[in-house]
Amino acid sequence: MVAQVPEEVYTMKARYTIIKHNAKAYQKGTKKVKSLILEELSEILHMNRQYLASLLRKVGKVALRKGRSVVVYDLSFKELSKRGRKEIYGEDVLRALKRIWPLTGFSSSKHLVAFIRFNWEILFTHPKFNDLSGRTKALLLK
Repeated sequence: MVAQVPEEVYTMKARYTIIKHNAKAYQKGTKKVKSLILEELSEILHMNRQYLASLLRKVGKVALRKGRSVVVYDLSFKELSKRGRKEIYGEDVLRALKRIWPLTGFSSSKHLVAFIRFNWEILFTHPKFNDLSGRTKALLLK
């Protein structure tokens, strides 16, 4: 292959559709065909060969069997990408913390927790914080 494709052209979603499209040929191909597919895809998609091979092997395969339910691997970006910190608190807690944090002089999270625990009676009886729900107060006092 002579032509080169810049990295920014393919989005992750497009990459996984290309992989899904080539999976059947990879699974049924000989070792020579598999290595050619891996070389071309790793050049085009700018992905590691081992990672590509594992993705190509998994497409359409049975992953789990629990009783009668069978889960089949599906390459969707949402299923593959599970990186990052998961959200625990909602917008209401975030709004409350944004109002309390300046009172502490913008201190660190550890000091903010200590401040809330030490002054919770004053904070939650003050008219400025009356609109907080009971769930928000419980989460802030954990």
